[in-house]
Amino acid sequence: MENSTNNLDTVSSISPEALKNTIKIQKQSILLTKKSLRVQEDNLTNNINMLQNICSHDFKIERTTTGPYAEYYNICQHCNKHVLY
Repeated sequence: MENSTNNLDTVSSISPEALKNTIKIQKQSILLTKKSLRVQEDNLTNNINMLQNICSHDFKIERTTTGPYAEYYNICQHCNKHVLY
């Protein structure tokens, strides 16, 4: 119970300007993190494409779905490139 009263005292002692600045900094941090993630995803995609372009493919036929309308793909054992069979 005392903890919650201490939190209320702390919150009431913070000025609105300080909270606005904290929120602004947090939003900027989130945006930078998202941008960094986007760059890393792009790098990963480029590396996968480069691997698939230089790979000497060794395809095996694998069924990816079951049932009466099963789908079969040729999947490379080295780079996991999928080609519809």
